[in-house]
Amino acid sequence: MRRSIVGYHQDDEAHWVAELECGHNQHVRHDPPWQVREWVVTSEGRAAHLGTWLECRLCDDPGPAEPIGFREVASAMHRAALVAQQLDLAAAELRLDLRREPTGGLLRLRCERVSRLQWLGGGATAEPGGEVTIATIGLERLGPGEPWRFYFRLAPPSELELACARCWWNGAEVTGVGRCYRDQPAG
Repeated sequence: MRRSIVGYHQDDEAHWVAELECGHNQHVRHDPPWQVREWVVTSEGRAAHLGTWLECRLCDDPGPAEPIGFREVASAMHRAALVAQQLDLAAAELRLDLRREPTGGLLRLRCERVSRLQWLGGGATAEPGGEVTIATIGLERLGPGEPWRFYFRLAPPSELELACARCWWNGAEVTGVGRCYRDQPAG
């Protein structure tokens, strides 16, 4: 399936990875004679290819994603930047796009059957091109079949409370029962 490039980051081996609009990533190596992508090696070349299409094989055949534990999700979300959010009222679904560092790839939280969504204290939202940092994250589910509850404290000061029946982190369903809180150290 064709998806546009929305950003880039480098992997642990310093290979360039394209971030696609669907939330998946794809390597874009310049490795002649097998892969000739001279545009990858310069920031100008990469910028010129933002918005161009790549075939996303994961969208064509996503296969079953391994479930992920809720503690891993809370740790990954702590101190991430909220880049964008999309609420579909008809489907009762919320999607949050986050970024761990300025050059990091997009991370996506999708919540299904949202039963509570409340912004407190200013209702900070990520405007196009802007980011809001998650200072504190709380995530809990008190038992099987119980809703997931998220508590976010954002900078600038505001809070978001969210409850949903099911949630996915980068395409993997979040699992487990318990509580996990990550707080930004004082000072």
